[in-house]
Amino acid sequence: MNDSFILNDSTINKLLNHDGYGIGINDPLSVELLFIGNESGTGGLSLNEFLNSTHLAQNESKYSEDLIIYNKSPFLQYIKRLSLYFKDEDLKWFQRKNDFKLREDYIKTITNWCGSNVHLIDIRPLPRNNEKEWPYDKFGFDKDDYLKAFDSFNENALFPYGDWVSKRKQKLITQVDSFKNLKYIIAPGAQSLKLDFLMNCFQLQKPFEKVSIKDNKKIFWINEAERNGSRIKICTCPFFNHYILGLNGLRTLAFELLK
Repeated sequence: MNDSFILNDSTINKLLNHDGYGIGINDPLSVELLFIGNESGTGGLSLNEFLNSTHLAQNESKYSEDLIIYNKSPFLQYIKRLSLYFKDEDLKWFQRKNDFKLREDYIKTITNWCGSNVHLIDIRPLPRNNEKEWPYDKFGFDKDDYLKAFDSFNENALFPYGDWVSKRKQKLITQVDSFKNLKYIIAPGAQSLKLDFLMNCFQLQKPFEKVSIKDNKKIFWINEAERNGSRIKICTCPFFNHYILGLNGLRTLAFELLK
C-alpha cells in the first residue's frame, strides 16, 4: 500500500468539515437513522488515494456500489442490516449471510448501504486504515495527544488538537441539528466518548440508562431527546463487528432496545 501522502492545511480543513456519508449531505430532512462512528476508515485505499478521492468531496452522497458489494467491513454491513430492518422489521437481516434463504436479495440491497433515510458521521477527523496504525508521525502529530484530546472533547488541549476539537465539535453539532426528522441515533464503539458528545450535542436533561443484556453480556446506554415535539431514541453500543457486538447483539439493539 502506497503511504506517500500530503497532509496540508487545506486537507486538514476538509477533514474537520467532512460531512460524512449518506442522504444527509444533499437532503438532511430525510435523515431518520443516524450512525456516529469513531473515524473514517480508508475502504482499502491508501491514505494518498483516500485523501485525494471523492470521499472528501462535499457533495458525496454515497459509496460506489462496487465498493460496497465487495466490501467485507462488518461495520458497514451492520449499518445496512439495521437500515433494512427498520424498513420491514424482518429478523432475517440478523442472520448470517450463509443462512440467508434469499441471499440474492441481500446482495442486491446491500449495494446502496445508506438507503433513503440513513447517514453516518465520524467524530475524529483523521482517517486510518485501522486503529492500530498511526501514519501521521511524519507530520509531527502525536497519537496519544490527539486521541486524548478527542476522547475528552478537550478544546484546551495542546495545539493543534484543541483547535481541531473545537472546529470538529461545532461542525458535528451544526450538522446533527440540520437533521430535523431524526428518529434514531446509534453510536457504536468508544462509548464514553459518544456519551459525552451526545449529552453535549442535545443538552440532555437526564443521564443515560445503562442496560446490560444477560444473554450476550453486552452493555448498552439508552436515552431520549425531544425535538420539535418528537422523540429521538439514542443508543451507544459495542463496536459493530462479529467479535464485539455480534449479530445477536445487533438484533438485541434493534428489536429490544430501539423499537
